[in-house]
Amino acid sequence: MPAQIDYVIAAGVFLGAFLFLTAFVSNYSNTSFSAILTTNLRESALAMLDGIGRDAGGNKITDFGLGTDAFTFQVRITNPGSSTGNDSTSFKLSDVGYPDADENSVSVQDGDTVIPHALAGGNFRFNTDVPPSDKTVSVWFDDDSNFPTKSSTVPNIADAFNSTLLQVERIRVVSYARLQALNATPYSSVREDFNFRISLVDRNGIDYYSYGEIPPEGNVIALQRPAVFQTQGAVYVKGYLIAQVW
Repeated sequence: MPAQIDYVIAAGVFLGAFLFLTAFVSNYSNTSFSAILTTNLRESALAMLDGIGRDAGGNKITDFGLGTDAFTFQVRITNPGSSTGNDSTSFKLSDVGYPDADENSVSVQDGDTVIPHALAGGNFRFNTDVPPSDKTVSVWFDDDSNFPTKSSTVPNIADAFNSTLLQVERIRVVSYARLQALNATPYSSVREDFNFRISLVDRNGIDYYSYGEIPPEGNVIALQRPAVFQTQGAVYVKGYLIAQVW
C-alpha cells in the first residue's frame, strides 16, 4: 500500500510539473511571437517614415516617396519707432538667387498664419503690422509644385520701414503634389504585407491629411516624426508625420 501511495504522489508531481512546463512553454511561445510581431511592425513603420520622405520612387508605400525640397528665407522688418506701425514690403525671388522658382508656390507666413501677398511682374508685396524694434516673417517656395495662382489684392500703403532678406535655407517637406498622387492610387496597390494609415497633423494635433484604413483596436504600432508639409493653397505647416501599422 505505501508503495502505491508513493506511486500516486510521484505521478501527481510529474503531472503537475508537466502541466507547469507546458503552460510555461506555451506562454513563452506566445510572448515571443508577440515580441517578434511588434518588432516587425515597428520596422515596417520606420521604413514607411523613411521612404515617405524621399522623392517619388516605387509603387509601394515604403518607397512611394512624398518628399520634395522647399526653400525658405526670413524677411526682417525694422521699426525704429515706439509704437506698432503698418508696413508694405516688397521682394523678388531673384533677390535671393532663385529667379526660376515657382511663383505660385510662394507663401508669406507669420508662423503658420498666411499673410496675403500681391504678385505683379515677379514682384511680391505684402502688408503687415510691425511692433517696436522689429518683426520677422517667413517666405516659403519650391520649384516643382502645381499650385494655381494665388495673388491677392493688397492695399497700397507706404513702405515705412527698412527690411532685410536673410539667407535662404533648403528644407525637406512633404509635397502636396505627391499627396495628390497618393490619393489617386488605390490602397491595395501600395499596401505591402501589413495594413497601414499615414496622417499629417499640425503642432496642435489638428489633422490635415490621412490615407489608408482606420486602425482597429488591438496591436497597432504608431510612430511619428517632425515634418513640414504643404497644404492646398501652398501653405507650409510645421507638424508631424504619423505612421500606423498593424
